[in-house]
Amino acid sequence: MGGNDDADVQAEVESIYEDVAEDDENVSAVIASSKAQERSIWALREDTDLIYRIYPGAPSYDVSVPLSEVEGYLEQRMAKLRELDARLDPYIFGHLADGNLHIVLNAARDAINTDKAIAIEDILYSGLHELGGSFSAEHGIGSKRAQTLIRHAHPEKVMLMKQVKACLDARALLNPGKVLTQ
Repeated sequence: MGGNDDADVQAEVESIYEDVAEDDENVSAVIASSKAQERSIWALREDTDLIYRIYPGAPSYDVSVPLSEVEGYLEQRMAKLRELDARLDPYIFGHLADGNLHIVLNAARDAINTDKAIAIEDILYSGLHELGGSFSAEHGIGSKRAQTLIRHAHPEKVMLMKQVKACLDARALLNPGKVLTQ
């Protein structure tokens, strides 16, 4: 959504909010009415350090889900997380209209053992490919998610990535051992 007239854009955003609020009384939103308020809202959105001050090293996930699937994805995954541990109630935020969800656990890293971490990943990542989503949206893979890539990406995709890496880096000099190994 975009436009040249701020008033038209604001009216359209308000209309979308009203439609959503009719279906879910728990929805709330703030629409900036000035540049100063816009900066304040962005500052809040960017201050995820608040979560990490309460839950040091809280595990976080960055998934993409088609917009039409976001609600169902969240309902199913949150129910499964609660089955795993009733105390799990993650913080979820993202980007309006693109299906990119940031999921940050309400638990310190030290409170999540390896088996539980794998179970959480399996809950959050299972079925994403079939929905048309991805377990890594905007933050990429890096060494942190290398094993997750191998476990959750489509095998043909991983094979193709390895083939491209082999063609471009036959001697494995670029980022050796970081994401793909030959």
